[in-house]
Amino acid sequence: TSIHEFFGASMVQAAYCNCYPLLPDRLAYPEHIPVEKRKDHIYGNESELSGMLKDRILNIEEARHTETRGFVDRYDWGVMAPRYDDYFREISGRDA
Repeated sequence: TSIHEFFGASMVQAAYCNCYPLLPDRLAYPEHIPVEKRKDHIYGNESELSGMLKDRILNIEEARHTETRGFVDRYDWGVMAPRYDDYFREISGRDA
């Protein structure tokens, strides 16, 4: 993870591809994880990261079958394109 990050684009891309995220509790990262899932994906310090990483290694099949795309699918182009279209129509004053 980055030290300086405004959005977390690479993390969003990885989660969209169902890579299991383990993320620090800082910057934009927590915003991308549903509140009810944060205890499984967000760590506060190196000791927590170490424990979470060990748990994921020992339970690798569970991690491999964890669906994470839903954490970030709101950014999918199929969702965002119509929003951009509506926005640009609105600011341009055009109906079509």
